[in-house]
Amino acid sequence: MLPDIGNTKDPVLKPWAAKQMQESNDEVLSGKRGLPFVAQSTCHPGGVPGQLLTPAEPFYFIQTPQEVWMIWQRDHMVRRIYMTDRHSENLKPSWFGESIGRYEPDGTFVIDTIALSTRNSYLDWYRTPHGEKERVIERFKSSADGRTLEALVMVEDPDTFNAPLYMVQRWRKVKNPLLETACAENNGDPSARTCFRSRRPTRPISDRAEGPERSQLSDRCNQRPFHYVLQEEQHRVVFQANRY
Repeated sequence: MLPDIGNTKDPVLKPWAAKQMQESNDEVLSGKRGLPFVAQSTCHPGGVPGQLLTPAEPFYFIQTPQEVWMIWQRDHMVRRIYMTDRHSENLKPSWFGESIGRYEPDGTFVIDTIALSTRNSYLDWYRTPHGEKERVIERFKSSADGRTLEALVMVEDPDTFNAPLYMVQRWRKVKNPLLETACAENNGDPSARTCFRSRRPTRPISDRAEGPERSQLSDRCNQRPFHYVLQEEQHRVVFQANRY
């Protein structure tokens, strides 16, 4: 697997951003780090717009008059877009910041996001950093046949970039149901009593436990996942990333 190495010579980068990216590149090229850091690989949210790069697994839109939710199947990450025309005051930086949205006459969904945390947060897989003044404008538009979705993204950050950055991501519409998937930063099982079913089960997992742990383990492993029912006025759309 070839690591993603960022172009630190890009003139759009401020000196401090180029330096930080070069340090990350050097860690990988020298062998100090096997693969470059990616927020999702350690179960952190990908931020904005980085979360849009989550591969392989679908994400979902749930639309209501007051909010639009973007839900990623991986670890059930939820990003909320508030249907209003004004940001809140005195915002505290967070993984997904504060997003406000509106629909344009042609159906384009426009999202404006500010107050994004800089901790372990990057714009892309090249570890392009950002500052506290980052502002992201996303324009989501469905194709005429409704089978694909495209997002045109503009990132402004005067402390990090000499000019706005523009990015495009595309997805195809799928009928996948929302599955239960969880991210674990260190998903080893030191007790050897995992609750995941194997392809060839031998005996019940609860039989492997001894003493008082057995009843607790049995209860925990036999629990069923929760499923949420959408209200009638909500509309769900599912998309999965294309691999271009």
